Amino acid sequence: MNLSQFRQRGSILVLFAITLPLLFLFSGMAVDLGYVYVQRSHMQNSADAAALAGATKLNTSDTAAGEFAQIYLSQNSTAADSGQSVAITYPHEKDLKKIRVEITEDIPLFFFRYFGYNTMSLSVHAIASCASGSSGDIDIFSYSMISGGDSPFYLLGEWGSGSNHFNGPIHVNGKFQFDKNSESGHGTDNIPGSGNTITSPISISAAKYPIGGLDKPANQVLAKNFTYGTTKIDITENNPTIKAKIDALTNKANTFSDSHPANVWGSIDVGKLTTPLYVTGNFGSGNNAKNIVSGTYNNNVTIVATGDISLNFSAASFSSTATVTLISLTGNIFISGGNVVNLNALAPHGSITVNGGGTTLNGWILGQSITLGQGSRTYANGNWKGGASGSGKISLIE
Repeated sequence: MNLSQFRQRGSILVLFAITLPLLFLFSGMAVDLGYVYVQRSHMQNSADAAALAGATKLNTSDTAAGEFAQIYLSQNSTAADSGQSVAITYPHEKDLKKIRVEITEDIPLFFFRYFGYNTMSLSVHAIASCASGSSGDIDIFSYSMISGGDSPFYLLGEWGSGSNHFNGPIHVNGKFQFDKNSESGHGTDNIPGSGNTITSPISISAAKYPIGGLDKPANQVLAKNFTYGTTKIDITENNPTIKAKIDALTNKANTFSDSHPANVWGSIDVGKLTTPLYVTGNFGSGNNAKNIVSGTYNNNVTIVATGDISLNFSAASFSSTATVTLISLTGNIFISGGNVVNLNALAPHGSITVNGGGTTLNGWILGQSITLGQGSRTYANGNWKGGASGSGKISLIE
């Protein structure tokens, strides 16, 4: 062995002695930082899930939203999360309700503890929002009602009697009143009685105005449900969404006549309507309604008429999977009887009158004017993601 080879071997030993501590240092740092990264990802996922879950309850109450967020935090927690600190706040902005979930935790360190650092403090947060349901946030067929004309809309009909529940968004192009009695300023009928509930947003195109008999505008009575100055919604065929719906449901090949299989004297056997029915002229009119033949029906029923549609549902029952859709192209729609579940009604140039009660009308009612008769009903719309709890449009925004 010559001297130069001995010197090279000595240099390698010196280099190894110098780099070995650095290798241990970087390996230890990788272990700690990798563990911190994994824990932070877990904390962020938990915060995101909790915020989104809580946002679905914001239109119920902040308390309900916080409790629901805590449930999701518990479901996503592990033994390593026992030292977490959670703060839930509600930074609402105008019509946008928010819930903020912040998680703070001291993450244990394994390598850096030898240098006096036992833990690293981490903090993550997530913010989710619930839109109030203005006209820009809801699809036109997600509204439970749209009163498209300039005439007054009476939420509770003539006198506001019965126990009515409104669980789907409502839009009014014209003037809004609780009922005709309140418009005259009579007593406590100016606001819904205890038997009536409104858990859905109401958007009104008109400017603020006093409800009859009250000295303050309606938005001070039920502020969380009312939005003023919203854009008018066109429910005529000028609206391409409305036109597309009418075109899709119009079937002139199945035109009603005296010899039609579903035709019964003064009545209609809707069980034989397996495809959309097209009617030229009126299909019943006003109080002279066509009765639906007594029975229980599981099939969807679609009737498109160029004139009025007037149907009495008193003797018929529909399953929860069946949907009744009525479209009057130029006339009015008159619905009586309580045994309807899933109902869609569209009168792009006319009025819609709903009489009777005792059940849920789940779907959309879109007319130039809408009259709700006496009785107790629940008006909802399953297309609205808020459903009965009024959750609105949920988004993770931060």
